Amino acid sequence: LREALGNSLNVPAVKTSQFVTARALLDLLRSAGFSGLSESADYYGDSLALGSGEVSLFELMRAYSAFANKGRIRELRFLPTQPNELGPKILTPGATGLIADILSDPAARRMEFGSGSILNFPLPTAIKTGTSSDFRDAWAIGFNGRYLVGIWMGSLDRRSTDGVSGAKSPAVIAGSLLNFLDEKTGNIVPGISPPEGFVAAELCRMGNRVLRLRGNEPAP
Repeated sequence: LREALGNSLNVPAVKTSQFVTARALLDLLRSAGFSGLSESADYYGDSLALGSGEVSLFELMRAYSAFANKGRIRELRFLPTQPNELGPKILTPGATGLIADILSDPAARRMEFGSGSILNFPLPTAIKTGTSSDFRDAWAIGFNGRYLVGIWMGSLDRRSTDGVSGAKSPAVIAGSLLNFLDEKTGNIVPGISPPEGFVAAELCRMGNRVLRLRGNEPAP
């Protein structure tokens, strides 16, 4: 799971959708605020796990706030004077904490992006990127213990870009913004909290990292 998510592998995502069903996945996405997904589960199919449904950056950032906030949505504000409100709880703290830990683990994405990836940041930062199949647009969402940023790049007339991928330009901008915000606060941004109820354990002699439920004995 850690390697599949960190490297954005497609087949594991599709198999996960098949296991939980496209209907359950669509229901979860709608509960997270993706109101633009108005078609039926049969219409999207398992490709919904790969981004076949069009969503806005606003919806994407709102949903990702749950991974940074122990499973609860943080309502986005357009003005600092607007109330800072919490939305619905869509996932458990353990589940969202585990996803945040994976997305902030440089070793988890080493297979696809390499050990010197631009997705490696000075402070613990969770990062996820996406690219449409025809390079029509690309995005990156990143968050640390205090800030969440979202970047979308593309043509408003839906023309294909010149090979822009989420792991390139959007990720660079997201990282730059987070670094700027960190410096603005004097580099006192708290790290990403470890997932509740999990402890780190060694997976094999190579030292690969894994998290398991506290109290559970590792599998033989």
